Amino acid sequence: MEDPVAAVRRNLSAYLQQFGKSSSVIGRVDAWLSVALLCISLSSYYFHWFRWTPILNHDSTALALHTRDFLQESIFPFYIYHQFGIQPLIIYIQALIFSVFGYNVASLQGLTVVGGALVAPATYWASRWAFDQFGTVFARRAGLIAGLGLALSTFFASHSLPGIEPVLLPLVELAAIGFLWRGFRRGDRLDFILAGLLVGLSQYVYIVARFFPVALAVASIGAIVANRRLLAHWRDLLWAAAAAALVALPLFIMFIVYPYTFVARVSNPAGPAGGQFVFELPDPVAVVVTKLIKQLTALSFFWRVDHPYGPKSILTAIFVVGLVIGIVVVVRRRRDAHVYGCLMMVLMLLPELLTYENYHHTAINFRRLLPGIPFFFMMAGLGTATAWAWIERRPRFPRWMGYLVLALALILGLIRQWDFAQRVTPYRLADH
Repeated sequence: MEDPVAAVRRNLSAYLQQFGKSSSVIGRVDAWLSVALLCISLSSYYFHWFRWTPILNHDSTALALHTRDFLQESIFPFYIYHQFGIQPLIIYIQALIFSVFGYNVASLQGLTVVGGALVAPATYWASRWAFDQFGTVFARRAGLIAGLGLALSTFFASHSLPGIEPVLLPLVELAAIGFLWRGFRRGDRLDFILAGLLVGLSQYVYIVARFFPVALAVASIGAIVANRRLLAHWRDLLWAAAAAALVALPLFIMFIVYPYTFVARVSNPAGPAGGQFVFELPDPVAVVVTKLIKQLTALSFFWRVDHPYGPKSILTAIFVVGLVIGIVVVVRRRRDAHVYGCLMMVLMLLPELLTYENYHHTAINFRRLLPGIPFFFMMAGLGTATAWAWIERRPRFPRWMGYLVLALALILGLIRQWDFAQRVTPYRLADH
């Protein structure tokens, strides 16, 4: 006769296993992890925001003036200011914020601070659905580590504080990618349509978004080549493309009426900070190679620029190692999500790589690099989650050792936060 206690344990274990497979439970876990990442991001960003002097970027004040014109003079920036037709979304969002909270510095900076903080949970969801074919646990780990890295990234936080629009583009990009891959995994046409709407919306955020649909299309083709079964969703992809074209249609009309606005920033330099394509230089290959070396150095070793952040790498050590592991995984396995993530990571380097600023041909414009940074964290999350799974499969290692990967990501991120608070903030306060 079976021991009653053992029978209760067996039945309880079976129930919990079945309960854990419930879609509602899975949804709650994902939701709580997203909320946790958002809270960490907001805590980090607002901690630095309250300690810094309330100084805005000159572009932010210009956008605020256009927002004021929109509210008080009914001047629509998309149709009147041709140069600002490339990024009207932030103006319309600011208009709503000004109407509720008033015209002040907190309203200007609050939009980009919250938008930057939302990138962490957006990265979690994009990873969660892209890597879902490798198991729910693996996908959650990859997304959690990538999101945690972005939540504690002082590089990303420093670009969220000035109140300018580049930090909003990664949020829209990741939301579009999350819906796209949820559509691939679940087969729901609505997900593809939502992805297309967000791709179209991205064109109104920042000029670097011109390249985003191209990168998205190339990466999607790469994923389809790696997994031909994704081609079964070709009708859904057409719906996504149609939705994107519909949303971006007013912008396309403006490109036809004012052709220079398509690449206004790089083809019409307006002073020392105006940009141009490297192809116009005598030796563009040398410039591209030099800029690529600087990009990789900034990501993994240090980055030097006229900025108080100083010589610190964009990725902490655990993410550099995770990125290397992730690239090895892509090369060896070549699964659809692997190929997609790697292609997006590489392709989103090109907008900064193929343009230059007049003050120096090989200088890095970190605003143009910013929209591609989350994809490096995604690939690093893939690599660290792979290392975590490898540790768990080794019988000589206790299972808890895998959590050291997550602990390292957290500890190194907190160290970087401490460095920012102790070194960068006093420098900024003394300078202003």
